[in-house]
Amino acid sequence: MTFKDWREDVQLLAEWLKNRTPTLPLLLHGLEIGAILAADTFTGGVADGLLLWSPPATANQALRSTLLRWTGLEQLLKPGAERVTAAHYIRQLEQGIAVEVEGYRWSPKLWHESFEWKMPAAFLPPHKDVTVTHHSVRSVNLPRQAAPLIRGGFVGYDEVKNFDWLFAEEAPWIEAQAASRFQTQP
Repeated sequence: MTFKDWREDVQLLAEWLKNRTPTLPLLLHGLEIGAILAADTFTGGVADGLLLWSPPATANQALRSTLLRWTGLEQLLKPGAERVTAAHYIRQLEQGIAVEVEGYRWSPKLWHESFEWKMPAAFLPPHKDVTVTHHSVRSVNLPRQAAPLIRGGFVGYDEVKNFDWLFAEEAPWIEAQAASRFQTQP
């Protein structure tokens, strides 16, 4: 898969949902790289609102943080002779060698393209709420307690987390976006 493939998937699904229920508002949301893909689709005008969870400036920032988190766990779990640093994996990607991260094969092409996939500047912090034409965008930087969803956090192997609080905090904004769409209908 490439970022272009993922973007096309998001675009196709968003258009399908919009065509299936044209009278209902369509709100896109995405976490980290998903935020970039959702923002890219949103700028095409297919949705009525956009909720971004910890959007990175580039896809590479999200890949790099995933790689750092994964190699950090590897450092804890593997004997000294088997440990490999994040810098080692980055060198391999830069040299055209695919690597496995969290069970997924990362191609050098994916790594190089990740520098090009950027969040539109208008959607990045410090902006929390932005209006683009008549559509609304909300950007939320998740706190460390949202681990393992975001970088900077750590969760134990047996910890099951309840993320209801994430959606509870954003539910009023989501409801307001839906209500405003219905108010603008003829």
